[in-house]
Amino acid sequence: MLHELDVSFVERDLNALLHRIGHQRASNPVDIASIVVPSTKLTSAASKHAKDLLDDAVFNHSVRIYYISQILRKDHFQQWKVEDETLYVAALMHDIALADSVQLNSQVSFEFQGGLIGRDLVLSNGGSEQVANQVFEAICKHEGMPHKGHQSVLDACLEFSTTLDVLGQVPDTLWAQKQIDDLAAKLPRLDFKNRFAERMEREVNLKPTCFGSTYITPTVLSWIRNNKIYSKYD
Repeated sequence: MLHELDVSFVERDLNALLHRIGHQRASNPVDIASIVVPSTKLTSAASKHAKDLLDDAVFNHSVRIYYISQILRKDHFQQWKVEDETLYVAALMHDIALADSVQLNSQVSFEFQGGLIGRDLVLSNGGSEQVANQVFEAICKHEGMPHKGHQSVLDACLEFSTTLDVLGQVPDTLWAQKQIDDLAAKLPRLDFKNRFAERMEREVNLKPTCFGSTYITPTVLSWIRNNKIYSKYD
């Protein structure tokens, strides 16, 4: 158990992590066509729930988070150990509480409400309590600044992937242009930048004491609306 704990957490500060490992650009970036989406009872349930509740722009974003997480694991952090099924469910559920039917009817911060929904989905579809708790915590912690301390590798997959896909604020050594082009073709943005910024603004307006009030600033909203990585697709 101690060994598992020792190898399963990393810095929340992406730049500190990259500096520690002496990170370099991938010499042969993975083709996203080779990334397999797991097909299980649990992943099917996650896909259906996300598709039923989210609009197409946020749904596509959620699936992109799975693909970007796999790019990070395969190209840059091969030692990270996380089950594909768990990663997919966490990715599909991480913004579920931004759905109109949830956000407009919950007093709970969307990160935490989403964590609760993700946990319940895992348990109600035969997943273990351990996986349910991993999904819950990763969703709860996928937003927020400053990035201090440590997190599990599942948490890191969500946080670093959303930093790329939402904010465009990751080093360009972590992605190849073809990967971005292929992602945008497979899972179109559909004006995601504006739809997501509007939901962040709505979160703070509806819930002035929400967790988002600690990090949803004019600077962050500007990053969302001006994501340099996807500039030609937004």
